[in-house]
Amino acid sequence: MTHKHLMAVTGALLALAVTAGPAPAQGVVTDTSQRTLSAGGVGSVKPEPDDRRSNRSIAEAVEAAQGPALDAAVAAAQVRAQRLATAAGLTLGQLISVQEPSG
Repeated sequence: MTHKHLMAVTGALLALAVTAGPAPAQGVVTDTSQRTLSAGGVGSVKPEPDDRRSNRSIAEAVEAAQGPALDAAVAAAQVRAQRLATAAGLTLGQLISVQEPSG
């Protein structure tokens, strides 16, 4: 008997405005409209179908898991963005855009 493992997986790409740290160095651009940081994240959630033998039940469980998987992907991207900003001596600003990869 072959067991198939179900997983709802999605990704998110965030673009956030960044500003230089407390004391911008000479020549640093302070106009945040031209400074962004992009970070990606992946989230996965295990679907729990009511009936593992029913394609409809499986499809419904996978669809229901997509929302939580996207939430996890966005959270992972936010953590990654903060780590990148901190390492670069930058401060994260407002969220500019969110993209979900297609396919």
